[in-house]
Amino acid sequence: MRVKKGFTLAEILIVLMVIGAIATMTIPSLMRGVTESQWKTAYKKAYNTVVNLTAMERISGQLPSTADNVGIIKMFQSLNSNLSIKDYASGAAGLQDGTTLTTASFFPAVKFTDAAGNLLDPGGDDVLDASAIEDFSPWVITEDNLAYLVTRKEGATCGTKQDINSATTEADAETASCVIVVVDVNGLTNGPNRVEPQITADDGLTATKAMDPLTGDRYYIYIGLDGATAGSKKTTVTGRIAADIK
Repeated sequence: MRVKKGFTLAEILIVLMVIGAIATMTIPSLMRGVTESQWKTAYKKAYNTVVNLTAMERISGQLPSTADNVGIIKMFQSLNSNLSIKDYASGAAGLQDGTTLTTASFFPAVKFTDAAGNLLDPGGDDVLDASAIEDFSPWVITEDNLAYLVTRKEGATCGTKQDINSATTEADAETASCVIVVVDVNGLTNGPNRVEPQITADDGLTATKAMDPLTGDRYYIYIGLDGATAGSKKTTVTGRIAADIK
């Protein structure tokens, strides 16, 4: 009679170790893929929102036409009056590095309208004073947890979308913009809170570069005299997003 033998404890432990090693190698990659997909979807939503908004503001004559605080205020007020706002948060310099803001940094959302629903020139104790905006606006946090901030590059020339899209470096795209909308796709209290590295003319859109994982959750949307653009593939966010948007 043949005696049936089961697995030994050592064999089971070896199998578990192999499974654990495989999981250790594959799970982080899978999680990065899920996060990247979520961030890309959120960015595309924000991008389409800003494109549609600037198209409306161009018709009404409210699209930023100067690369100064007046242009920033116009774009900030457009976001404020057209988005479903949950909160505001203090703006911050050094947007490339970013700063994680706690809920203590937030203050109540008060839309800049009067009793009749007309857009106000903000001022007073219970609203943000947009007239004080210089280099960047406060963050506008929407109900879907996207955060928008309007800024500019000093010395920008305020050109058209064609000028921005023909730029061969990120710096040239910033210079050609009237203002820049920075969007944080996963909320200000969630990291990494830094701008996704930009592709430059030197990097190119190579296969290797296009496969790099996302390392930032903030993205630029450039505003020109005739509307919004993600910029050229050479100057916008990492490979796959640039390809999706363009």
